[in-house]
Amino acid sequence: MTARFTGHVIVFGDVNPGGEILTTGSIFIWGKLRGSVHAGMDGSETEVICAMELNPIKLRIANTPIKNNKLLRKLKRKPVKIRIDNSKLTINYWDNKK
Repeated sequence: MTARFTGHVIVFGDVNPGGEILTTGSIFIWGKLRGSVHAGMDGSETEVICAMELNPIKLRIANTPIKNNKLLRKLKRKPVKIRIDNSKLTINYWDNKK
């Protein structure tokens, strides 16, 4: 299932494989991200993607995709925030601990 939105999206639950969210705004998932997401579809690099747990099939903000799938596999099962910093996607835990 693909969902397209203009603006920000808040999901109360999981985004499972086969699920896809495409939006011009940010994406906030109060659950597990295991599907595909694209925030900032209109090219906005100020958008963020947040999830309680992250293991996406595809992830992109503006025109910047996540390139290091090994990095994603090493993530702890903790809430994360992804944003663009210096033209790269950066991943930070919500509690700011590594």
